[in-house]
Amino acid sequence: MLLPAKPPMVERPHRLRNIPLGSPSDNPHEALWQELSTGDPGAAHAVWLTFGPGVHGLLRRLLGPDTETQDLAQEVFLRFFRKSDRVTAASSLKPFLFGICSRVAQEEMRRRRVHRWLSLTSSGVLPERSVSNEDGGARDAVRNLYRILDCLSPSDRTVFVLRFIEQLELTDVAETLSLSFSTARRRIDRVWKRVRSQIEKDETLRAYLRTQDGESVGRRKL
Repeated sequence: MLLPAKPPMVERPHRLRNIPLGSPSDNPHEALWQELSTGDPGAAHAVWLTFGPGVHGLLRRLLGPDTETQDLAQEVFLRFFRKSDRVTAASSLKPFLFGICSRVAQEEMRRRRVHRWLSLTSSGVLPERSVSNEDGGARDAVRNLYRILDCLSPSDRTVFVLRFIEQLELTDVAETLSLSFSTARRRIDRVWKRVRSQIEKDETLRAYLRTQDGESVGRRKL
């Protein structure tokens, strides 16, 4: 099944100061879920238009701001439509879809890691990511953050992005990744301590976060 062309995206600027701020919106999509559950022929297109920008945005935040997301997003929605009968309530629609998105992204992370191991370059270092429409300090900080995230396991990186960049509530992180609340809490705490220790060693990243009130990063994590 070929999905519609990528819908117009209105993405949040990729600035690190967004990590600790705000709270996610978890509005139910009752009408959309009803259409999907009853086999309405227009439901697939409606789901794509409703959640397409969010899926593309999540893939970029999981994998890096220069990631080409079209093929990955297609895979996310194809898997979703094959399993959509498992969604039993409107409130589970977004967590179920984002859970699939997270798994697709983790598979891509593993593929990239294998590619680095097999790379012809001696270092296996990926090309530096580009971040458009950002000042120099933000660009350097984002690049350094993703270098830190590249050292995490796919599962830890996903936990970090969902909680601190996507800004999902802890309960939503747990539901998206099919974890218990206590397990999600422990993993978030563990991965945050690891990332924070690396941030504190990076002068550029530490200075930028400080100028963007980044010292509050992590205070609302649990």
